[in-house]
Amino acid sequence: MLLVIVMLFVNLATNPTIGWIFDFIFSIFAIYILSSAPKRVVIVGVKWVIGIACFFSILAILQLIIVLFVPSLSQYAQIAIQDDKIMAIVPGVQEPVGEVDINPLMLLGFLTTERLSILGLELSRMRSFTSEPSLLVIYFIFPASLGFFLKKRIWLILSGIILLFCLLSFSGSVQACLVFALGYITLSYYFRLPIKFLFIYIPILIIGILLYMLVNNGIDFLLNIDAKLGNSDSFDFLAHGNSMVIRAEGLINAFYEARVSPFGSSKLRTLPTSIILNTALAAGWLGVVLILTFFYRIILLLHHIKIENFNNYFYLLGSALFFGITCTVFIFNDYAMLNYSGLVLLFFFFRLVSIVSSNSKINE
Repeated sequence: MLLVIVMLFVNLATNPTIGWIFDFIFSIFAIYILSSAPKRVVIVGVKWVIGIACFFSILAILQLIIVLFVPSLSQYAQIAIQDDKIMAIVPGVQEPVGEVDINPLMLLGFLTTERLSILGLELSRMRSFTSEPSLLVIYFIFPASLGFFLKKRIWLILSGIILLFCLLSFSGSVQACLVFALGYITLSYYFRLPIKFLFIYIPILIIGILLYMLVNNGIDFLLNIDAKLGNSDSFDFLAHGNSMVIRAEGLINAFYEARVSPFGSSKLRTLPTSIILNTALAAGWLGVVLILTFFYRIILLLHHIKIENFNNYFYLLGSALFFGITCTVFIFNDYAMLNYSGLVLLFFFFRLVSIVSSNSKINE
């Protein structure tokens, strides 16, 4: 709550923006309500979050199946809303090309205009109703991680459906998040590395190395990796050239701005980047201390849960997904993490692991 208050005052002092001001005010009220809510209310709220994410995941998977069998229908899911009109968009064209009629396929979500070749099939990236697939990390993988901590088969199934949709979206951020999650399972469960070591040092080490290479060598090394993936018939869906350039440039620019902005910056945060850097821009260096402190509190709770329930696969998977989210938002994509939705989901996670850590019965 203190972090959000600092962000609010920095915004008021440097570059007052009505949208951000209301966002921060609603976040403060939401965090206050969640912090004082009884355990039973928190659990009900978590279940609603998971259920809503699963509902939209099922819609998106159904949409993919329909488009696979009737590819011509994909045009109705590749749309933009402009001046209250539904406009068609096509690959390679910046502006919408014309108005389209309402089609039931639109009610299942939206696709991007990018076309992927996967095992001979031409597919569009799924993004449900988000503005782009990168947001799926916050809006879908976060709820999936919550589901594993409820420790019931039904929530495991719902979390699995959410993760299936995320995989089928072929989002680069989702792919990175899940790779980090698999790494966590390997290092934590099989190699028994301490959870505090994994959460604290790995994200910071990676962002440090990445920033060093970008500042000293530019983005060429990332483009070379992407070019090799793009030229591969089997792995071209892993190529994210344009996205990598934007993220890398945003990371460098945010780093230079954060270095000279100890009390926050007046520049609007328009690009996703490391949550550490964006927090520095939104709340100054004090904000960085506050966000790291809050994450450290969550890490301590997860450490306690692991010590008490080492062989519990539900908690292992939930912690692994949260580790993937942490690495993703710390390194290059904090999309929606510092606004109302991300802050509330993060605090839901904090309250839930607090309940689990206290050895309380979830269903009480």
